[in-house]
Amino acid sequence: MKRVIGYKVYVRGMLSGFFQGAFISFLFYQSVFLALVFGLGYGGFQMFQERKRYCRRQEQEMSLEFREGLQGISSALRAGYSMENAVHEARIELEMLYGKEALLAQEFLWMEKQMDLNQSVEQLFFEMAERWNTEDINYFAQVFQTAKRTGGDLIAITRSTAGKISEKIEVQRDSDIDCREKNGSENNEPDSSWDDFVFLALFTGIFGLSLSGLRQDCYDRSACTVSYGILLE
Repeated sequence: MKRVIGYKVYVRGMLSGFFQGAFISFLFYQSVFLALVFGLGYGGFQMFQERKRYCRRQEQEMSLEFREGLQGISSALRAGYSMENAVHEARIELEMLYGKEALLAQEFLWMEKQMDLNQSVEQLFFEMAERWNTEDINYFAQVFQTAKRTGGDLIAITRSTAGKISEKIEVQRDSDIDCREKNGSENNEPDSSWDDFVFLALFTGIFGLSLSGLRQDCYDRSACTVSYGILLE
């Protein structure tokens, strides 16, 4: 199973970057050609940035679902199920919580198919950790493999790992809240960077057209374009 990033992610990033870059460039340069050039360039940059943001959101979503999945596995193990059957029971619970399209539900479904082909469940967890590059899944895979070989308490391991993931998520959530509150306190007044940018761009464009002797050269306009592009980013 491979992580699939749909074409819509790239299209969304490309279109967003293109319109932003083209609009900003046209205001400064008053040239359709340069607007298209900068729009395409910035669109390509935003296409890959959108891919990074999408992957980061998916990894965060996977961490949340993995915590729920471990809790489902732990409950199934306490009920007397084997690890292989516990994965199946956890998938059913995940589908009830998040729907069949949930990331971890699809992973567990794939694991069930592989286990039917006599793949070991510990190896499948390692493969899932490699695909998602997530510390939580990798940690559980390592601990689970050790416990499987030494006869450790799988129920205690899954519950402990789920608890650690919950603590990590809460710490991250508190950190995000603090950052948002800090940013909010530093920006009590409405953000006027966009208004200032439009005013400056229109000012330089209009007066540059009417007063050719005072028109800014290409280097100045490029510096302004890049500076405001970074600011808006």
